[in-house]
Amino acid sequence: MGGDALSGIGTTAPLAQAAVLCASLCYAVAPIWGQRFSGLPAIVTAAGAMSCAAVLMLPAAAVLEQPWTLAPTAQAIAAVIALAVICTAFAMVIYFRLIHTLGPLGTTSGSYLRAGFAVALGTAWLGERFSWSSLAGMALILAGVVAVTVPAPARTGKTATGAPSRN
Repeated sequence: MGGDALSGIGTTAPLAQAAVLCASLCYAVAPIWGQRFSGLPAIVTAAGAMSCAAVLMLPAAAVLEQPWTLAPTAQAIAAVIALAVICTAFAMVIYFRLIHTLGPLGTTSGSYLRAGFAVALGTAWLGERFSWSSLAGMALILAGVVAVTVPAPARTGKTATGAPSRN
């Protein structure tokens, strides 16, 4: 969002923009908060997170969607079950396992690579145009991910001249 975003003041656009910013903030804070639970098995943390989300969302879903009035097809029910089990529950277990093993920074840094994969897949299968600015952006993203995930070299206790330090 740039300066042009302010032209929508007085419409619903600022609310949508605020929602995007809040979602980004939550996405950034979640792995740091999730690290508090790294002593628990990933499946327990994922089950707790999904249970809390369900408790928070059920009242809103009941009021807004009125599920008792719906008549979903068997295909729709199968799709919801597949999304719930594979794309949510299984993914949450992997996510909390990664937080435990890689830490919050290592876990989230891989997410930045999605942009590059999206551009590559769009170019390969959707016929989207590839530009040099896209390549430069992907290179910068990759450099940033490498910079934050590759461990710094261990200190040897020697000064720049190779002499032992006197600490």
